[in-house]
Amino acid sequence: MNNNDGFQPFQDEDLQGNINFNNDVNNNNYNVEGINNNQNNNESNTIHFNENSNYTEEISNIATNYVNKYLGFIGKYFNVELNDVKNKLKGALIPMNKSFHESVKQKEDLYVPFWALTTIIFLITLSGNLSGYFKSADRMHFQYNYDFVPKAALFFYGFGFGVPILLWILSNYVFKISDFNLMTNICIYGYSFVILIPILILCIIPSNLLETILLIYFLFHSCSFLFYNVYVLISDQAPNAKWPFLGILGGIQLILFLLMKFYFFKAAKVTS
Repeated sequence: MNNNDGFQPFQDEDLQGNINFNNDVNNNNYNVEGINNNQNNNESNTIHFNENSNYTEEISNIATNYVNKYLGFIGKYFNVELNDVKNKLKGALIPMNKSFHESVKQKEDLYVPFWALTTIIFLITLSGNLSGYFKSADRMHFQYNYDFVPKAALFFYGFGFGVPILLWILSNYVFKISDFNLMTNICIYGYSFVILIPILILCIIPSNLLETILLIYFLFHSCSFLFYNVYVLISDQAPNAKWPFLGILGGIQLILFLLMKFYFFKAAKVTS
């Protein structure tokens, strides 16, 4: 190598070799050659770095594959038929309906649970504002409040998907119910919110008594619906654990009722 190359050979007695840096401007190739240690005097190691290789693209392809697999797994639960959705919705409106349980066993779906929770978030904000408007003494200067939407979204999505995950963890690691499917649990729990949609529409009427009666009905309806469908799932697998498990589920529904009645409905109903 001469001085025109821009680098000089570097020699080290311990390495017993030369490290030559050759910069090929046209090909953007960098070679580190001739690193010999005392144990391998006759061997020559070469490390090649090629700037043309696109590591970012490779990482992006790996990430894309994982995302596609995830979306493919989730997507099948949103691929539903209209008749199947209608049958499940009808079954969700009747607390102890064997046809609903049979349809869930054939195919779970997340389509209705997701849209039911989304509709509830919209309706609880709408009903709160309209109820406040009807109660307002000065409707001309009434100000609608939409700041409640993020809180409602966090609350209902948290309950709608968090509670089934909690129940699945309890079933597998506390009550040892191994065949308690997570997606089936999310599907059943999500459909228990369907009855809340017409209730929220009726809650637009500015009456605290009517609101309380309707929310109490939701509590009993959802508990009956969940108890029946969950009981069918776990009664054969864990007969000794079914009552404690259902007791926890009932306690969760009671907490949901109290939070809705004494926090969310009060916070949503803004009066001027």
